Amino acid sequence: MPMEPWPRVGWRNLGRNRRRTAITAAGLAFGYFAIVLMNGLMAGMTAEMIENGTGFLMGQVQVHEADYLPQRSIYETIGGRDGADVEALVRAVGADQAIEAAAPRVYAGGLVSSGESTPA
Repeated sequence: MPMEPWPRVGWRNLGRNRRRTAITAAGLAFGYFAIVLMNGLMAGMTAEMIENGTGFLMGQVQVHEADYLPQRSIYETIGGRDGADVEALVRAVGADQAIEAAAPRVYAGGLVSSGESTPA
């Protein structure tokens, strides 16, 4: 008795238990749909977080002193403690044809207290 070709055996086995085949196919389809949905959701959330972070706080570009980010000192800014000519800097940046608009911004944190102690 000659052996049947493998593809024919496989298709015949799928047809023998149709309920098991349908459940397996539905599980695979659901898993694929869930992965596609989660990938889209995560990509959208990531894009929205980047937009919120750059749009509300500081714009699309930040310019810092070379050692500012590791140290996080408010004195390590462009121009050092004496500051910089902000108007000249904004004019120079705005003169570039690729830049639509430029405006100075200040972003800083602070601590407010009253009297000799702060509320806990």
